[in-house]
Amino acid sequence: MARGTPGRIAMNSSKVHREAAQWFAHMQNVAQDDVSERARFERWLLAHPMHTAAYQRLALIWEDFDSPQRLASLASAAAYGQGVARRSRRKAIKGGLVGAVAVLGVGTVGWRVLQHGGAPDYHATLHVPAGQAASVHTLPDGSRVTLGAATRLSIRYERDARIIELHQGVAAFEVQADALRPFVVNGEYTRVTVLGTYFVVDRLTDTLTRVSVERGRVRVARMRPWFGKRFWQEREHWILGAGEVIDVREQGGERQDIPATDGFAWQRNALVFSGATLQELATRLSRYSRRPVLAPQERRGNGPVPRIVAVVQFGDIEQFIDRLPALAAVDVEQDDAAVYLYPR
Repeated sequence: MARGTPGRIAMNSSKVHREAAQWFAHMQNVAQDDVSERARFERWLLAHPMHTAAYQRLALIWEDFDSPQRLASLASAAAYGQGVARRSRRKAIKGGLVGAVAVLGVGTVGWRVLQHGGAPDYHATLHVPAGQAASVHTLPDGSRVTLGAATRLSIRYERDARIIELHQGVAAFEVQADALRPFVVNGEYTRVTVLGTYFVVDRLTDTLTRVSVERGRVRVARMRPWFGKRFWQEREHWILGAGEVIDVREQGGERQDIPATDGFAWQRNALVFSGATLQELATRLSRYSRRPVLAPQERRGNGPVPRIVAVVQFGDIEQFIDRLPALAAVDVEQDDAAVYLYPR
């Protein structure tokens, strides 16, 4: 029995490398917002450590395929059953023989790339410039999305998923329930999945996203990028109910003890700050100010982080900025290009 074990391990290893090569070729043509296919890939990837290791080795060769050193290493790569793919052929070959060749230790084989499943049912890109009023859009399924100022998002409805990519800014979503097509909102390092609810997703910075729920329940996941953000893997998740708020960063998530209604105030032409940091203050003011508002640093030295409590009407933003030094431990500097907030 002991003698038979290595043979079975080798056979399993060969199968894993073959599957890794097939997945690698397939995922080159899967759209970023194809939630169902990426979920299927992630299930395979996380099913066994051998899957992850084989895929990582394959990706390393792909990254440096054009370098002479990597080309010279292909012979040894074959011994480990690693796949090889040429970038130049990936775009040129569609639907025919895959633009990748897998070296599996038993010869060179090719396979067909599985194409992304046809055109979407609906797709659109929406944008509201800085300083503009909120814009309400009704989607084909009856869901509604409201964009705040300085907001850009893209929408793609597939057969089995409704996907929103929030590229910048803040948007509120009132979602029609559809158990067969989950509604997904992606922000940097954050994925929000719902069936039917009313919530806001606010990209406060490139690495911080806030989710506020007025009614219903949402599932908020912290996502980890793989291979230069080609793929995203869920690291942890939280379930939020009505009235709950969470901030999600690359490093983790933290529930916020602030009213969820604060996140919806911009739809009533106001901004509500309940203990906001200077970065949050600057980001949200910038959306409605004549000039960008920047907060280069959160604190001065080892001093405390200023926290701002205020309600600001859109029409009073410039006056609020001028009066801010009298309201909080904040210094304001201005020039023709921008407004700068510094902790005092």
